[in-house]
Amino acid sequence: MLAARARRLPRAVFRLLGDLLRVVRPTHARLRARVGLDDPASTGALAGMLYGLSAALPHAAPAWNVHVDLAPEFLEPTVEARAEVEWSVSAGAALWPLVRFLASPVTWRAFLATRPGRPAPRAA
Repeated sequence: MLAARARRLPRAVFRLLGDLLRVVRPTHARLRARVGLDDPASTGALAGMLYGLSAALPHAAPAWNVHVDLAPEFLEPTVEARAEVEWSVSAGAALWPLVRFLASPVTWRAFLATRPGRPAPRAA
C-alpha cells in the first residue's frame, strides 16, 4: 500500500513540471556557431545545409524571434557554438499548477509521512 502511494508522488511532480513547461515561452533565441571539417569541400556542403536550416528556422517558430549566425571555418577542423534564449513566464499562469500540486492529497501524504516524530510504517 505504501509502495503504491510512493509511486503517485513522482507522477504528480512530473505533471507539475509538464504544466510549468507549457506556461514558459521563449521570446528570443540567438545561435552563433563556427563549424569546420577536415575537408574544405565537406565544410562547404555542411555550411550549405546549415544555412538552409537556419533560413527555415525563423519561419518555423516566428514567435521566438530566432537569429542564427553561422561562420564556416575552412582552414581547420573546429566546432564552436553559443546559444542564448530569453524566456517569458506568466506568474498567474504558473500559479495554478503550483497550487494544484501543493493542495493535492498525494503531496500532503508525502509531507505528513516525512514529519519528524512520526513512527515508521510497519513491514507486512
